[in-house]
Amino acid sequence: MTLGSFRLGFRTFKTALSVAICIILFNFFGDHSPMIASLAAVFALREDLSSTYSFGGLRIFGTVIGGLAAIGYYFLQQPFHQKDIIEIILIPSFVAVIIIFLNGINMNKSIIASVATFLVIVFGIPQGEAYLYIIQRTFDSFIGVIIAVAVNRLVKSPPQEIEEAISQKEAAEEVEKLKIKELEKEISELRKKLEDKKSSH
Repeated sequence: MTLGSFRLGFRTFKTALSVAICIILFNFFGDHSPMIASLAAVFALREDLSSTYSFGGLRIFGTVIGGLAAIGYYFLQQPFHQKDIIEIILIPSFVAVIIIFLNGINMNKSIIASVATFLVIVFGIPQGEAYLYIIQRTFDSFIGVIIAVAVNRLVKSPPQEIEEAISQKEAAEEVEKLKIKELEKEISELRKKLEDKKSSH
């Protein structure tokens, strides 16, 4: 549905539906907030099922890494009395380590989820409750991803929507190919310049 420059696509509808299901489901858990599950569902739900699986896995993996980093932070800061100074040193260091680690294993799409989990725990969760919170957050993320996958599997996009998604994906791939070609050309030109300089000497 389109109204001027505003468009309600089927992916938008499925994302909103996933959030609604998260809210309804978590109403049965008493006071347990559906926030993390809803965020996971929004992050995970993509144009197709395979992308939803992929992004859902990235979200859960990032949550686990962020939780483990928070445990490491609590362990390292225990012996020190000057907590404010230690926070200034350790927390940015852990953020940097998380980013370096996830980039190093080609999981950079998990960085935001991981760093967000780490910061929420170290700034907002008492140390004694950290372990339980990590388990709950991972469980909530898993629930959100499962809901996103189920919605994407059961609620089929109309053919036109599928064609548009495929076209957008193909266009993005073509742009990436052009960027790679441009980079290869620049590298080739730089190599030629270096060779010319060497030969002139």
